[in-house]
Amino acid sequence: MLTVITLTGGNVDVQQKPPIQVALLKEEISIPCKVIFPYTPKYTKFSISYYWINSLDQKTFIYSRVENVAIPSGEENKTAALSYDYRIMPLENTSSTGTYYCEVKWNDIQKMGKGVFVLIRGTGYINTSYSWEILVTLTVLLAVLSITATALLLWKRKASNNQIQSNT
Repeated sequence: MLTVITLTGGNVDVQQKPPIQVALLKEEISIPCKVIFPYTPKYTKFSISYYWINSLDQKTFIYSRVENVAIPSGEENKTAALSYDYRIMPLENTSSTGTYYCEVKWNDIQKMGKGVFVLIRGTGYINTSYSWEILVTLTVLLAVLSITATALLLWKRKASNNQIQSNT
């Protein structure tokens, strides 16, 4: 994807959006990395490195590449914003959760993105609603109590009728 911003100047930047991603095990993720630089010979050659920091603050290198971007005709000194997303193939366990970064190095400048926190889940959403089971259980319980109360009332009526007959 090529986006040309018509700003002039020598500012460079690295952006990573969205800041949070959630993925399931064995699902690939894409680590976003947008490199913003002016179309000048000084800034069109750079290297990009991808790495992640886990929950124990351990840094793990993932991948590196060198880019040499051709300056399109008529775009000299304009600012370009190019995406260099990196796909990580299926994640095997939830310990891959962490913050993933891209870092871009020019000859005299080094810029790092703010990172993307990736949460790796073993399972997706599990519906834990037991409303149907609760409704059936409550209905059965009320039916049993109703039958028991009716039986007790009938038994008590029969017992009181027997007592009345024996007194007369």
